[in-house]
Amino acid sequence: MESIISIFITSFNREQGLKRTIDALTKQDISAVRQIVVLDNCSSFNVSELIESYNNPKLRLIRNAYNIGMATNIVMPLLKCETEWVWTLSDDDRVTGEAVRLVCEAVAGAASNVGLIKFSRVNHPNSPMDICSLEQLVQYYERSEYCRGGDLVFIATNVFNKDRLSGFTHLAFEHSYTLFGYLVPILCALSQSQASIRFSKEQIVDYCPPVGDGWDPIERSLGLSSISHVRITENKETWKRLLRLLTLVSYRSIAYSVLIDNSERKRMILSVVYYNLYRIYFKTHEKLFHHAFLLFSSSAVLRRLALSSRFLKALSKVVIH
Repeated sequence: MESIISIFITSFNREQGLKRTIDALTKQDISAVRQIVVLDNCSSFNVSELIESYNNPKLRLIRNAYNIGMATNIVMPLLKCETEWVWTLSDDDRVTGEAVRLVCEAVAGAASNVGLIKFSRVNHPNSPMDICSLEQLVQYYERSEYCRGGDLVFIATNVFNKDRLSGFTHLAFEHSYTLFGYLVPILCALSQSQASIRFSKEQIVDYCPPVGDGWDPIERSLGLSSISHVRITENKETWKRLLRLLTLVSYRSIAYSVLIDNSERKRMILSVVYYNLYRIYFKTHEKLFHHAFLLFSSSAVLRRLALSSRFLKALSKVVIH
């Protein structure tokens, strides 16, 4: 039987992490996998030498001529993959011992209209579920005690049907600056009833929160909030609820960061995130609060007042999450 899935590992300057991920995959039965491709974003160490050391014909290296940015590198597998299905990992993901078998079995048994098989970050008792509309997707995350918005954007639990999403692939590149580019094709296909999502209760990676490597959630919120530029559905309420799921950094977190470190950069981030995202569903008094807050934070005296327990309590109540 012809292999219908490839595994891509996006990588940049994490030699030990990359080696750990390759080790975890090659120790499993990969006979049903066409190839394991390392998509190197112009790392400073010799990735080619590392790949050659495995002497495995299924291992392949694609090295970018220059660093194209993390978000764009993550959507590249949709373009470079030569099989119907693609599973994309990062070089810091920790693959479980049965992951390859679980993924291969899932894609082999998937219905023809499935554009994404979404695995779990944690094992849970929920039965597998098929999602056929954006409204169903939003409801699933709003009601599930096991899944949150962070689960939706976690790239390593996504196995995409590249062929099913081919008519929407260009949107991933057009919107890669949002940091959610890889999700745009499936969300748009779902909104147009061109694909469905199959949720699996199985766990294929051990989730580890990102640390170090310049990962600043406040800085990342600039890109995360710009997903509002992509109008995935004309249903305004569904769109707002979807945006809430895709926002990993709360307004309150950024605002508190401004109080602690009152730099022009932090206030700029808060302002941009507001105009990108929160103005869409802030109520009038919350919008007034935003502008007052920026005024408070620009003054050292007023900032000390803003750090009072009364002000922080008001902050916690006025923002949506």
